[in-house]
Amino acid sequence: MGETPRGDARPCFHVRSARVASDQQARTCDVSTDGAVSAGGMVRGTYIHGLFDRAGFRRAWLNRIRLRRGLPPVDIERSERFTQRLRKELDRWADHLNNHLNVYLPLGRPS
Repeated sequence: MGETPRGDARPCFHVRSARVASDQQARTCDVSTDGAVSAGGMVRGTYIHGLFDRAGFRRAWLNRIRLRRGLPPVDIERSERFTQRLRKELDRWADHLNNHLNVYLPLGRPS
């Protein structure tokens, strides 16, 4: 979490968070900004954790960049293989940490 002093740079994302009142009638939508984009648009920064975890979003983001560079888009199968490999490696890393560290995961919320 953080806050970026952007100066004149434009935000990287506009984040919408919707809230529904308890009576299900009143809905509000708050819009905030996150991150920053360089003047040329080639560098972007964000605090949104897990942004590229969803294969469809990651593929669309990368394909936009690839098309600008004249490269062919990444196909769905290749993207899904990457996602499977990433999950496997993250599970392997989690197992390694669990085997070599005294990991304490509380079951409930601290009071």
